[in-house]
Amino acid sequence: MIFDTNIDFDRQRAITRFNQLVENKRKIELTDIIVRTNRQNNYLHLIISWFAIEYSDKLDYCKREFYKKTCNKELFEYEKTNKFTGEITKEYKSSSELTKEQMTLSITRFRNWSSENGIYLPSSDEQGFLQNIEFEIRKHKEFL
Repeated sequence: MIFDTNIDFDRQRAITRFNQLVENKRKIELTDIIVRTNRQNNYLHLIISWFAIEYSDKLDYCKREFYKKTCNKELFEYEKTNKFTGEITKEYKSSSELTKEQMTLSITRFRNWSSENGIYLPSSDEQGFLQNIEFEIRKHKEFL
């Protein structure tokens, strides 16, 4: 069941259901449903693509190496242990796992870092620039 804890009625239903499950000693899983806007996703994709075009490298490489590892390591990096060998590797989660606030922070960091390194990334309200980026992405699609 999904409950919206911003709504008093849903919040009370969630508490009641949780208490019932605890009283019955059931195994449960609580998850936080992350709500982000498509606008944030689209904007992030645009600026990382623009960075990749300007940097002259692949989109996936730029996203992983610069956006995730360089600018936002603590938001994305986690250790994963191989259950058979015990080997520990560093992995990077998807940006879809970030909250709206984390996404905003990660974009701000990436924009600032990129600017300091000679590539200007437009803000989300620079519509003309963003439309130009969309055009450039279509032109360079095969290289991204």
